[in-house]
Amino acid sequence: MSRLIVTGGRLDHRADVAAAVWAFDILRYTDPGLSLVVAGDGPERGRLMRFARQAVWDDAPPVPPFVFGAVPQTQFDQAVQVWVPHRAGGWRLALAAMAAGRPVVAADTPELRQTLGDAGRFFPPGDRAGLAVQARRLLDRPDEAAALGDDGRVRAVAHFPAWQMADPLAAVYHEARWRLPAR
Repeated sequence: MSRLIVTGGRLDHRADVAAAVWAFDILRYTDPGLSLVVAGDGPERGRLMRFARQAVWDDAPPVPPFVFGAVPQTQFDQAVQVWVPHRAGGWRLALAAMAAGRPVVAADTPELRQTLGDAGRFFPPGDRAGLAVQARRLLDRPDEAAALGDDGRVRAVAHFPAWQMADPLAAVYHEARWRLPAR
């Protein structure tokens, strides 16, 4: 059975999903049962899809190692890890992973460090090998990965309650509604 790793977001240079594809290519040689699900869309989607196909062209396993597109909640809930390689942004993906109790491996940016706190494993932004090392550690230590996921869920509930996140967004929509031209 394939084990899923999820990454994604807006597929542009800031998301640095290419680093995730590189790191996955490193890991799949020692763990051929892994699959990487890349969720999202953006200007670099086509380039990333071509790169992913080329990375596994020579010895692609029977289970497709890369899946592009939306991640159904069931797949997200089954993920063994969520990777957030973003050089900027990425906090929504990290927060969704935390709320689902998934362990997170993230780029060490101030934004992601603030979101995850001690409930994530970090690597220097753009460091593909660093991402692979942190991911491998969690794959080799399932108890640690489970504890990290539990810590993330607790942190998400304690520091990012839904009402607190929704109220500012609702205010933005409410204000925007009054600025629309009359029909």
